[in-house]
Amino acid sequence: MTPSPDPAAPGRPTSAQGAGDVLAAARLALARVESRPEEFGFRGPPLSSGQAMIYFLARPGASPRYVAKAPRDSCGALPASAQYEALRTCHAWWRTEDRHSVARPIALLPGGEGFVMAHVAGESLARVLPRGLLRPAAAAKAARAAGDFLRLFHQHGKADVAEVELSALVEEIRTAQASELASAGLALPAAVERALEAAAPVCIRARRARLHGDFTPRNLILTSGDQVAMLDPLLDRVGLVEDDIAAFLAMMSSAPVFASGLALAPCRRVRVRLESAFMAEYGSGNFSPVILGLRLINEQVWRWVYRRGRLAGAGRSRLLGLRAALIDAQMAALLHESAAGLARSLAALALSRRASAGRAAWGAGPAPPPP
Repeated sequence: MTPSPDPAAPGRPTSAQGAGDVLAAARLALARVESRPEEFGFRGPPLSSGQAMIYFLARPGASPRYVAKAPRDSCGALPASAQYEALRTCHAWWRTEDRHSVARPIALLPGGEGFVMAHVAGESLARVLPRGLLRPAAAAKAARAAGDFLRLFHQHGKADVAEVELSALVEEIRTAQASELASAGLALPAAVERALEAAAPVCIRARRARLHGDFTPRNLILTSGDQVAMLDPLLDRVGLVEDDIAAFLAMMSSAPVFASGLALAPCRRVRVRLESAFMAEYGSGNFSPVILGLRLINEQVWRWVYRRGRLAGAGRSRLLGLRAALIDAQMAALLHESAAGLARSLAALALSRRASAGRAAWGAGPAPPPP
């Protein structure tokens, strides 16, 4: 991601990854688009996004104009060349679109250790959406823009329609449960277990596309009230469109204001409205509610594991036990909610299939008696 820094921040880059080398390489790359690339320096300190170091580039006294991203291979990040090509592909897709945008790629850094892209001014949706309780209309616009963007994104990256055995998706969740949750002394709620049992025998035709791979609120910048710019596509696989949808919903629902508000009706109502706004723009006919329910549960399991893992690395504190119990309660509540949604979707699918079978049988049988 490329979060916007404070333009007034005078901090210096202090990265252990060789900030001086990054700056020298970035200036060489900027020679393609700037007549005086040597005037550019770092604006504010570098930021870490977990799998990359992010450097903001600007002329003295000016706001950031470019961003240099140096992926960390040791953290499992895709190579810089692959990320740069993914960004170029998506930017080319958007040349024919009149809504939303994709960060403009500039050049790979010499040596291939990173790349430069244009800085996108605006706020991350990771900041905008949690303010839904105070500014519900603005947050709803942002959620709708995200859903609209993802629909267009999947149209550009469309691959095929495939028959999906839900038993494979259920097995992914059970594997995560056995390898990660159980080792932390945790278990899936009983309601989730029942929903998984009901889903396992089902087979569904589903859409597949080239996936963003990290479609989360932090990788979308609100550039105006109803327009977003996308950052950091991976395009590293073809998969179920529901994977990108579930990644966005799981990250949004686990934002502190929504997670801590699970017991507060106003917070939950805001979150549900934002989810509905996002899904309405994506389009109900463009995804399978049953598959989305399974992929959302899978994402929430891994969010649970991630949040517990971060807590384990926080050192010793008298409050760790309380914080762990709060995380467990929050994630269990979200999983209960997702299990209920999955159960409703399975019931609707079964009813639809019975109705289709009845119509087919009626059409194949003798003509009905006259009225």
